[in-house]
Amino acid sequence: MVWGRSTDVVERVQQLCAGRRGFVIHDADHKAESVLQDVRIYSNFVAIGSYLVIEDTLNEIFARDQIYGWNVKKRGPGPFVAAQQFVKEDDRFVVDNSCHQLIYTVAPFGFLKRIKE
Repeated sequence: MVWGRSTDVVERVQQLCAGRRGFVIHDADHKAESVLQDVRIYSNFVAIGSYLVIEDTLNEIFARDQIYGWNVKKRGPGPFVAAQQFVKEDDRFVVDNSCHQLIYTVAPFGFLKRIKE
């Protein structure tokens, strides 16, 4: 595990992942622009057939101001908006709705499957 601001630790992650790819879970800053910046970088570490999971996309789907104090009007767009934008601009990834067979997830529409190089 590498701790730190996503954009600050990317060189260390690149060193650790040299020549390999896998599964990435993003659960950092929840502002859309920050999430989008991060997933543009970290998407390159995802293997074909594997996932880039963007956590907390439910923040914009449900009335979150009553849960955990989330308020989209105050905070602006978040992870859901970033996930939608990312799949529009990067055709290597698609939203994999088959992952939503769980009763509860904090990442609805946030399971992005890499389908090509």
